[in-house]
Amino acid sequence: MDAPEPSRRRLFDLPVIAILAVLAVVACLVVWKWTESYNRKRCVSDLAAKGVVLECVMDIDAWSTEWPFHNVERAEGIVLFDGTYDRDDVRRLRRTFPGVPIHHDDHLPGSWSMGPRPKVPED
Repeated sequence: MDAPEPSRRRLFDLPVIAILAVLAVVACLVVWKWTESYNRKRCVSDLAAKGVVLECVMDIDAWSTEWPFHNVERAEGIVLFDGTYDRDDVRRLRRTFPGVPIHHDDHLPGSWSMGPRPKVPED
């Protein structure tokens, strides 16, 4: 009698490997964005607990370029108020919010001021 030919199909062939690679990339992207968001919230809350008075100017992108994240909250600027921060706080903000302009304001929030906000000395 003729014996059936053994199957050459393996457990991990090319389509399965491609699907696993795509799932791994998507999972890494989701974890990266979650960690970035967590670190930003943690930095702002730590600085507020330290007594640093700051204002984050946030904008919500309805159609973000960072697919698949719609309605993404994007920082447009950070304002630090005089006498409440030091250089280490500015460095930490620059690491946590790369590319976001950080401004310095002489007046505390709620007080009246005129003119553009000057940038901090590191700019």
